[in-house]
Amino acid sequence: MELVSAKMRIQNKDYKRQIFSDRVELVPTFKNTSKKTVVAIAHTLSVTDAFGDKIVDGVSKLDTKIPPGRTVEGRRTICGKTTSSSRASPMTS
Repeated sequence: MELVSAKMRIQNKDYKRQIFSDRVELVPTFKNTSKKTVVAIAHTLSVTDAFGDKIVDGVSKLDTKIPPGRTVEGRRTICGKTTSSSRASPMTS
């Protein structure tokens, strides 16, 4: 499993859309680089500040079938307004 890209969008506070504070939305794209079909992905998201101190640690799970060689866009992960990194762990069938 390979993290191909991660789109980040800043969402400003908007009570009409039920966004109660500024936040970052992350949409990861994964590629199945194995020879087996991936049936789920669990990944962690770590947000750090400019000094490398962790601000947020989050876990997200994507329940989908990804055939070998195919790419899929994951569900969005929302966290506080800052910078982030992500790593993926595949589950194969």
